[in-house]
Amino acid sequence: MSSSPSQRLMCRRTKTRLPISSSLLKPHIPLFASKEIERNKDQQCQYYDRNARDLQELENGQRVWISPKPNDRTKTWTKGIIKRKVDIRSYEVNTDQGQKLRRNRRDIRISSGTNKQSDNYVRPNDIDLNLYRIPENAPSTDNRPNQNIDNTQTATPPRSPSIEPSVSQPDVDCNPPVQPIRNPQSTNTRSRRQVKFPQKYNDFDTG
Repeated sequence: MSSSPSQRLMCRRTKTRLPISSSLLKPHIPLFASKEIERNKDQQCQYYDRNARDLQELENGQRVWISPKPNDRTKTWTKGIIKRKVDIRSYEVNTDQGQKLRRNRRDIRISSGTNKQSDNYVRPNDIDLNLYRIPENAPSTDNRPNQNIDNTQTATPPRSPSIEPSVSQPDVDCNPPVQPIRNPQSTNTRSRRQVKFPQKYNDFDTG
């Protein structure tokens, strides 16, 4: 912009403590301000759309993930099924918990598993558990081996203990007792300077 907001409001420059030419303080109506604003908006839109791309369209019955709300502290994604397309970028989704939500396309991610729900898909709550019960008069299918087989045939004979020559070793104490080492009354540093301990520490073990 060639003019500031205050200059467009008051049609002149405002006075400051900095030295300024008197000709710049004369009233002047800034022209083409609205066109400059529109040109800046178009330029920003052009830079924004440079890396933008259209998201993939979703089909009815497709398995998706729904992003959590901003105020949701758990930050857990919800799994659901696309019901129908509501608007240009909005979809109606039925979650596995039975909720019906409307979300923007940017808040929906395609599931990596089965993309589209099959025709014979059954919810876990709709499964009849009676179909999986075993009838009482069904023949036994126990494939365990007969317990009447003589166990003596499979028993393994006891092993004889192996005789190994014993080697006598002398009793050697590898950990001799450590005696405290008392510091000498004086030591020498690397520069041959003699350092003497105070006499009040003579009766204490400083090792």
